[in-house]
Amino acid sequence: MHIIDRTDDRGPLKSVDVYARRMLIVHRCSAGENVAEIAEFFRSNPEASKATGGRMPYHFAIGRGGRVEQAHRILDISPHAAKFNLEGIGVAVVGDFRFDKPTPAQWTSLVDLCHVLRAHLYGPRAIHGHTSLDGASRDADKVCPGPGLDFDALRREAEEMAQRELWEHGIRA
Repeated sequence: MHIIDRTDDRGPLKSVDVYARRMLIVHRCSAGENVAEIAEFFRSNPEASKATGGRMPYHFAIGRGGRVEQAHRILDISPHAAKFNLEGIGVAVVGDFRFDKPTPAQWTSLVDLCHVLRAHLYGPRAIHGHTSLDGASRDADKVCPGPGLDFDALRREAEEMAQRELWEHGIRA
């Protein structure tokens, strides 16, 4: 997996200590196909801008073709999940998973990204959907990312990837 650096150049956000990052929070996003388009939507759409202060809310975005772009440093506090912004890393997957499933390329990139972040951020990180966390959205009726994104499979595949990596290094978990 290759991650394209598109980190926000409009000045730094507040940062948090790496140990505060306890979870990965996955979102659906239909506001664009890449970081530039998504960021523009949150800058120019009055309702979205009000919610995010005009900032790109997600740390990472995964396009339909599986391209992974990074919009913020992982220690930056971005406005993606209300009361979980301090402890969560926001991952947006382009599409609407209330009705669809991620493309195979998106799925592979999402599993890879979740594995890499969990493996290299000082211990396992829980993987959650945005609205599976109580208080993560100000909209009580919001469904994000939706039933088309299978979190049990995502967690299982990310864990299996970690186990294979350990095994390849001769380490038994």
